[in-house]
Amino acid sequence: MKKTINNCIYILFCLCTFYKNYAQNNNNYYVEKRLYTYKDGLSGRIAKNVTQDNNGYIWIVTNNGLCRFDGKKFISFTQKSHGLYSNNINTIVSDHNNAIIISYFNDKTNFTYEPGHIDVIDINTFKIKKLKEHYVNVPFKDSDVFEVRSDPDDTQHVYFTLKPLTNLQNMVYITSNVMLLNKNGQFIKQTIKPTKTIKFINNGSSIQAILEPYYTGINMMDKAFVVLNDSTIISTKANLGSVNYKDDKGGFLLDYEKDKIRKFYYLKNFSNLKEISKTDTSFPYFTFINRMRYYYNRLNLSGLVFNNNNSIYLFQKNKDLIPLLDSTDKEEFKKAKVQSVFKDNIGNYWLSTSEGLLKITITKNNFHLLFTNKQIPFGLNNSSRGFYKYKDTLLVATSDFIGIKKPHGTKLIKSNNNFGFCESSNKLWSSSSNIQTVNIQTEKIENKNAKLFGEVWAIFPFKTNQLLLGCTEKPCIYNTESNTVTNINVGNYSSPNITYRFLKDSQNILIVANNGIYTLNNQGKIIDCFNKFQKEKNKKLLVEDINDLHIDKDGLYWIATAFNGLYCWDRKGNTIEYFGVDNGFLSLTHYRIEEDAFNNLWISTEFGLAKFNKNTKQVKIYTEKDGIPHNEFNRTSSFKDIDGTLYFGGLNGVTYFNPKDFIENEGNLNYPFLVNNISVYNSDTYLIQDETNNYFKEKNITLTENKKNISIQVLLVDLEDRTHLYAYQIAGLEKEWNYTNEGIIKLNNLPYGKYTIKIKAQCVNGSWNKTELFINLNVPKPFYKTWLFIIIIVAIIVITIFLIIKQRIKSLQKQNQKLEHIVDVRTFELRESLAEQIALLQEVHHRVKNNLQFTAAMLEMQLDTINDKENYEILKETSRRINAISLVHEMLYNKEKLEYVSVKEYLFELIDKLKELIYDTEEKIKFETEIDDVKFNITNCVAIGMITSEIISNTIKYAFNESTNPLITIKLSVNNDQKSLLYSIADNGKGMPETIEKKGLGLRLIDIFSRQMGASYEMKNNNGLLYTFKIPYTLNEN
Repeated sequence: MKKTINNCIYILFCLCTFYKNYAQNNNNYYVEKRLYTYKDGLSGRIAKNVTQDNNGYIWIVTNNGLCRFDGKKFISFTQKSHGLYSNNINTIVSDHNNAIIISYFNDKTNFTYEPGHIDVIDINTFKIKKLKEHYVNVPFKDSDVFEVRSDPDDTQHVYFTLKPLTNLQNMVYITSNVMLLNKNGQFIKQTIKPTKTIKFINNGSSIQAILEPYYTGINMMDKAFVVLNDSTIISTKANLGSVNYKDDKGGFLLDYEKDKIRKFYYLKNFSNLKEISKTDTSFPYFTFINRMRYYYNRLNLSGLVFNNNNSIYLFQKNKDLIPLLDSTDKEEFKKAKVQSVFKDNIGNYWLSTSEGLLKITITKNNFHLLFTNKQIPFGLNNSSRGFYKYKDTLLVATSDFIGIKKPHGTKLIKSNNNFGFCESSNKLWSSSSNIQTVNIQTEKIENKNAKLFGEVWAIFPFKTNQLLLGCTEKPCIYNTESNTVTNINVGNYSSPNITYRFLKDSQNILIVANNGIYTLNNQGKIIDCFNKFQKEKNKKLLVEDINDLHIDKDGLYWIATAFNGLYCWDRKGNTIEYFGVDNGFLSLTHYRIEEDAFNNLWISTEFGLAKFNKNTKQVKIYTEKDGIPHNEFNRTSSFKDIDGTLYFGGLNGVTYFNPKDFIENEGNLNYPFLVNNISVYNSDTYLIQDETNNYFKEKNITLTENKKNISIQVLLVDLEDRTHLYAYQIAGLEKEWNYTNEGIIKLNNLPYGKYTIKIKAQCVNGSWNKTELFINLNVPKPFYKTWLFIIIIVAIIVITIFLIIKQRIKSLQKQNQKLEHIVDVRTFELRESLAEQIALLQEVHHRVKNNLQFTAAMLEMQLDTINDKENYEILKETSRRINAISLVHEMLYNKEKLEYVSVKEYLFELIDKLKELIYDTEEKIKFETEIDDVKFNITNCVAIGMITSEIISNTIKYAFNESTNPLITIKLSVNNDQKSLLYSIADNGKGMPETIEKKGLGLRLIDIFSRQMGASYEMKNNNGLLYTFKIPYTLNEN
């Protein structure tokens, strides 16, 4: 951790050192650079050559193999780690598709090609193959290749220079045999004839040559005089070095070095050789061709110049001279001897140096400066605060002067401790320690010396001849005619402290003060207040030390605070959201807020200018290294012009800019966005399996039942060492985006189905990268969970059951046949036994019946002989009961089934028989019945029959002596509890006198038969006599 912090401090120090010197040379650009060494992961100490693959990664040749760089980390490729033929690599070239072509030096000579050894590395799988293994139908042998290279002007081909070579003169070689490899992996032969050759001769012994077209030859020398091919000598006073530039008109920029002094010459039209200096911008714009130690690398630039101190300057087409490396750099950079330069497709410059890999980024500076220390006389305090646009003139309030910016120039008016401006009564007013008027034409200031309440930090037009002043003690109203001050009526509210801004809000004015937000009406009275002291919930604002307020078009209140960062207050919903260091702010002291037309808030802070995107909630900080004059800004110091230009004042003057310039530069970013790795967890083997190659091959991912946990690693290849924000969404499953800073998407136990995972990445400017990833994901049901499997299983089960049933039926048929035989035999036996039982039962029944009839007859005969009335009644009653028993017996035992008897049917028959048996009254008795159809066993039927017979007999005998319409009502129903029957017999007779003793034979018989059924009963007078029985009963009896 300590090492990382030290490295960061070291890098920042290097950058700050460079930018300080850079600002003196060019304020239109700022340069960021970083040196990567073996300590950062580079495979060797020396970087020799650089290229970029089709995925956007940077590949570096070092003195110990090869590296791939993604902006954060290096991956090394060596003979030992990945099987390179050798660590002594000559050139690397992208095939503009999916591979890097590698050629090697001869290990013995260290500067000639090793014949027959060209490797090709797949940029996705890192598999290394021979040329003929990777490409199909290669029309030459590896040993035929003399040179492999690319042309930045041609992004479609790789150039293979083939043998044999023609020795032009003293080790200058040309060839007419060039093979082109296109993006589709096809080789095309191209024959070229040199049209003009320029020879560089040194005393006839050392040669260097430029060949037209240039890629048909190679030279082996490093010093020469210049001659034309017709041997006309162009005299020079020193030996020339390499050819550095070639313009589109046939001119060349040549350099030489002698006694550690490096000079440059421009060869024009092959006849005019002119010495130039690094500041000379009169020559055309060149293409850099670097041939130092034969590392061939061609780069399109407007003009790149090395001076004798190894400094590098870039000439832009607008004649801007941008120093990339110079003598003011840290010693580590100055020690780095440049061997090759490469410009990537983003615009970064990658310098291969003796100290490692140097990355240089050049960015246009969109910030403009006004009244900085370098633009004003020495000794003036230019700490800036308020702004005002007066016609075409911009006024700036500073500590020591009022700055005036007009279209044709700037002026300074001497004035101390200035804060702001406004117009009123056809005058321009300025606030400072007091109130004053400013005359721009005469450049005179008149101090009114009014009796105020401290310094005036804010000023605002109120009514005619009245100004609102935000003093440090309290706000007040200033009368411009009488030069008098009146207090603001605060009503029931506490007075505002330091007022930093007045804002017009519909019909009222908002006072933005340190201790809250106040509403001032047109009569100069505070009618509302929002701060932490308010008791009403919708007015309680838990924000302290307010510096500024901005209300956006949605009605949201954005509040800048002195110590607690940024707040967003929704007054309608009474919700508040906080933004601080976690969101990317480098300081929690926020001064002023201005909004641009692109949904960004620009916030001046104690450390840098922040751009806050309201949609993404992302923050970008601009500091001195980005071109602002000082990292610390001021309170009450911002202004938005009618054209959208924003102005912010700080400790070193004014920074102003138009936000659209940032959108134009940054809004269309589109970096390579790639899948780095895909791995799944195998629950069977408990191992993590790499599925990256399968994905690149199949273009989709299939998760099986034992591989339902997947991890997808993605990377935005912007070559920046920063944390990226990624968002992903599973289409068809999710509607919201999921966000992560890790670049790793982990999905576990997805439901069965087909999905598309959409992934996007956020660029450094806060916008989303144009290129998005769409990963097809298939989670099929295992076969045993598919409908086909279920149908097959169901069919098998059905067929199995059918076969089992069929077999069972056959078995049952056989058993049935046996059973039928057994049943037939048993039936025959039972029939014989039953016949015997029936005969026996009939015999018993016959004898019981005969006995009862005989007894009844004997009683009838005895009745004729008895004269005693009491005995006569007893014998008559006994005869009646015996006849009733005989009737019950006869009715029951005439039934076919005696297990359970229908009570309803049985009672109906019994009542009819009783009518015939005991009707001897003159008055015809009426019967009403309500009987549920339930069944009783034979025992209960006998009991209920005897009870019924006894009650009806007694009722007929005693109840109706005085009745005219005798009625007997019989009811039987299942009780609500489903566990008993309610049986009642009622008459409308005279009832039972209370004086009669209830101990007769009839009542005893009723009691006996009730207990036999387990029933309880009740007898009471109720417009006659009512018997009620509750008989236990279960449904299975039914």
